[in-house]
Amino acid sequence: MNVLKKAVQDARTDILKNTIWKQSVKEKYYYGVNNLVHYARRNNFDDLCQELVDSYLKDDSVSHSTINDRTIFVRIIDRYASSQLLNSDGRLLNDVDFPDSEETLAYFADKPFPCNHADILFLMSYSLILIKNIGLSDSTYGQYVHAYHCLYPLFLKKNKLVYDKEYVAELIRINDDSFFSGKIEEWVHKIRRRSLNILMEVNDKGTLDWHIYKKYSESPDGEIISLKDDYICLINTNNLSSKSICLHDFVFRKIIEYLNVKADQDLMEINRKDIEEMMEKLNGHFSQRSMETIIPITRRILRFLYDSNHTVQNFSGMILSANHFTEYNPAFLSKNDVVRIIENLKELNLRDQAIMMIAIRYGLRDSDICNLKFEDIDWYGDRINITQSKTDEPLSLPLLDDVGNLIMNYITQERPACDVRYIFLSKTRPYRRLESAYGICSKYLEKLNIGPQSGSGKGIHVFRYSLVKRLLESKVSHQVITDSLGHSSKESDSYYLSLEDDRLRLCCLDARWIGVKTWQ
Repeated sequence: MNVLKKAVQDARTDILKNTIWKQSVKEKYYYGVNNLVHYARRNNFDDLCQELVDSYLKDDSVSHSTINDRTIFVRIIDRYASSQLLNSDGRLLNDVDFPDSEETLAYFADKPFPCNHADILFLMSYSLILIKNIGLSDSTYGQYVHAYHCLYPLFLKKNKLVYDKEYVAELIRINDDSFFSGKIEEWVHKIRRRSLNILMEVNDKGTLDWHIYKKYSESPDGEIISLKDDYICLINTNNLSSKSICLHDFVFRKIIEYLNVKADQDLMEINRKDIEEMMEKLNGHFSQRSMETIIPITRRILRFLYDSNHTVQNFSGMILSANHFTEYNPAFLSKNDVVRIIENLKELNLRDQAIMMIAIRYGLRDSDICNLKFEDIDWYGDRINITQSKTDEPLSLPLLDDVGNLIMNYITQERPACDVRYIFLSKTRPYRRLESAYGICSKYLEKLNIGPQSGSGKGIHVFRYSLVKRLLESKVSHQVITDSLGHSSKESDSYYLSLEDDRLRLCCLDARWIGVKTWQ
C-alpha cells in the first residue's frame, strides 16, 4: 500500500470514530479525502507528492469553494502522511511542531556557540524560548512563532535543515526584495527580517540581546575593517567626543558601502565618476543639515585613504560644501502657549508629564532627557547633575519642585519595575531606555493646536528656544544663559541671538543714504 492510500485509510477510520462532528460533516470529509486518490489515478500520479497537491489545488475546472474544500482534505491527508507538503502560498499545509522547551534545552546543553551544524528546527525553537524570556506580550510572541512557521518551508524546500549562515543572509535579501517589489506587506517584512537576524545572533552567541538590527549588507573583508579601525585610531588623537567618533565610523562605513568596496584592491580602482555617484547617494539619503556635518568628514576620510596609499589620487578636493542659504530663525512658543501646555499636562501619562516639564523648565536637549539616569538626580541636595550627550560637558541644575514631583510620581506610580538604570522607559516590553521624546512633544502640541511663533520646529528643542527667549526678555546676561544651556563657549549662543528682536533692531544701519550723492 502506498503512502497516499495508507494516509487516506487512516484518516477515514478516525473520521468515522469522531463523536464531535455532525454526520453530514463526517460524510463530507470521509468521501472528500478519498477524492484525492481518484484524482491521482486519473492524472497518472503513483503516490502522494508535491506535484500532485499543486495540480489538485490549482485545478481551473472546479469552483473556488471546491478548492477550499480540497485544501482541507489535503491538509488532513498530509497530517496522517507526515509528508510536509506546501500549499499554494508556499507554507506547510500543517505547521511544523517545534520541539518543546525540555527537548530544545537538552539538545543545546552540550553544544558550544557559535553552534556549527545546528538543526534549524531546534534553533528556531531555542530562539523562541529566548524571545519569550524577554517578556513580550502574547500577541507579539505569537507573531514570531508565525514568522518561523512561514520561514521553515524555505529551509525545507532548499533542503537546508542544518543552520547555514550564508543561506539565512540570502533569505534576508529575498525578504527585502519581496517587500520592495510589493509582494509582502511592511509588517510581514519587518517581523521576518527580525526573526532571521535573531536566528543568526542566537546561533553565534547562544543568547539574545534585544536591539535594533541594521539592514543587512555584505560585509567588507578584514583589510577594509582594519583600515577603518586605523582611521578611527588616527582621529582619536584629536580629543573628539565619543559621539563624534561614532559619526566618523558611520560615515566611513557609508562611504565604503556606496563605493561598493568589498576588498582593499577595490579602493585603487575608484575614479571620479564613482565619487560623484557616492555623493549623489549621500545627498539622497541625508538631509541638507546632516550633509553640513557629513561633507567635512567625507573629505577627511578621502584624504586619509590617499595619504595611506589606498587610492590613486586625492579625491577630497571634489567634495564641495553645499551652497545654500541658512535661515537663523529658531522656533519658539509664546508665554501663553507655554502656560496652556502646563495647564493641560494632566491629559498625558506620568512619564510624558515629567518629560514635558523638564523640557519646559530647563530647555534640556531631547537626548539629555532620554539619557537621564537615577544617579543623575541628587534628591537630598536638590540638584540634577548630567553629562551632556552632545558635548560630553557636565551640567548641574537645581531640582525644581514641580519637576521633582512629576519625576517621583512617574517612578513610584507608573514606571515598570526593571533593572534599567535610565529613568524614562519605553511603554512596551522589553523595557528599555526611551530613544526620543520628539513624538511625545509633537503629538501633544498638535493636539493642543499649538505652533511656534517662528520657524517650523515641533520637537523638544522648541522649549530650549522658548526658554532662551524668556531669559532674553527678562534681561538675563548672556553668560547665565550660556551656563544654563550647558554651552561650552559663547560662540554656541550665536544662533540664539536672533531671538533678541528688540536689541537687534538697535543694530540696524540707516540705509536712507545708500546710493545718494552727498557732495557737490
